[in-house]
Amino acid sequence: MSPRGRPRRKMVVVIVDGLGDLPIRALDGDTPLEAAPTPVMDQWVEDGQCGLVDPLEPGVTVETHAGTGTLFGIAEDAVTRLARGPIEAAGAGVELQPGDVALRCNFATLEREDGTLHVRDRRAGRILEGQAELAEAFNGLGSSNGITTVLTPLSQHRAVLRLSGEGLSAAITDSDPGSGAGAQTLLWSRARQSGDVAAERTAEAVNRALLHAHEVFAHHPVNRERVREGLPQATGLLTRGAGAVTDVESMVVSRGLRGAVVGADRTVLGLGALLGYTSIVRPSFTGLLETDLAGKVAAARDALDGHDIVWLHAKGSDIAAHDRRPRAKRDYIAQLDSALAPLAEEDVVIAVTADHTTDSNTGRHTSDPVPALVWTRGGRRDAVKVFGERGCMRGGLGRLRAREFLRVVLSTAGALREVPASGRPAARPARDKASGDPLP
Repeated sequence: MSPRGRPRRKMVVVIVDGLGDLPIRALDGDTPLEAAPTPVMDQWVEDGQCGLVDPLEPGVTVETHAGTGTLFGIAEDAVTRLARGPIEAAGAGVELQPGDVALRCNFATLEREDGTLHVRDRRAGRILEGQAELAEAFNGLGSSNGITTVLTPLSQHRAVLRLSGEGLSAAITDSDPGSGAGAQTLLWSRARQSGDVAAERTAEAVNRALLHAHEVFAHHPVNRERVREGLPQATGLLTRGAGAVTDVESMVVSRGLRGAVVGADRTVLGLGALLGYTSIVRPSFTGLLETDLAGKVAAARDALDGHDIVWLHAKGSDIAAHDRRPRAKRDYIAQLDSALAPLAEEDVVIAVTADHTTDSNTGRHTSDPVPALVWTRGGRRDAVKVFGERGCMRGGLGRLRAREFLRVVLSTAGALREVPASGRPAARPARDKASGDPLP
């Protein structure tokens, strides 16, 4: 550590969402990462170390919040208890009060048939316009049975539903049927345990909101216009991930390090906000394939002034994989690689990895470990020359969990205290309260 407790080098951790993949027949058996031209990351591998990272532990498939949370320094047992609703709310700037419940939502295409609401498109064609107008119409519901529901749109099909009132509980089920094969129907919310009065009251409020959304959206001008344009209508909401306000800790925060997050994904920004990291967003930063990658890299470099560690999040690779477009994922990775080149000019520790593997064959997350690299000038090297899943199997870092990988990054930067022969961390020196300098 430096005399004032700061790391010797600052750190940039690039999280390429869904970077890991499986062999793709259309790419001659390569993964999108292996098929992409990545001279920048290849050079970092040649001059650094690589390996495979399990977001939680081997064999466990995770979602974005868990895979990113561990890379942010949250303990595995804590990250598995986090609900997506409050995370999305934090990312949207929705301040939850004690007792509030937040749910993650999708604008979706629902059709009523024989009294049942069928889910035709869970993302309403990844709707890009009109979400604010739909939310405004929904929010005319006001209060019912002492419970107020407010819908806040995020990017594309995503939104947050906040419930406020007395006697609420987050112990309710999702209404989103998920992305399984075959016809899907809306699942009405219910209490997780029979007899839980607060949860039953909350589930009833959610179901009223779902019916209200369908009634309001079905004939809304936004959807009439989407019909004219041949686009899927946003005729309802799907809810999942109910949760309440929670405290979160991180190994980064506990060491007094200053963190920043560059990106657009509200889940990632929300996790950062819960941990007290600075959120850096721009209108040109999106979670789409067409996002401003060069701008994100420039913002990350600027953020090094005033922060010890900066996470740069790139979402497009995951979007392409979910849409089963391996060539688009390959091309996005190549574009990101080119955009990352200016980072090599900084005297920092650079890490590149992912929150999870997304299989472009199926469009689903898998439990396969993700490729990872660490580079800094003068750092240790292994024998791998090319960044990819197969190369990382032979890397010097071996196979480790995400929090262990973050620890390697912190250690490489000199941000971890040495452990003396006694096995206990060396005591921090006493410091002057005014200046922060070590006392003699």
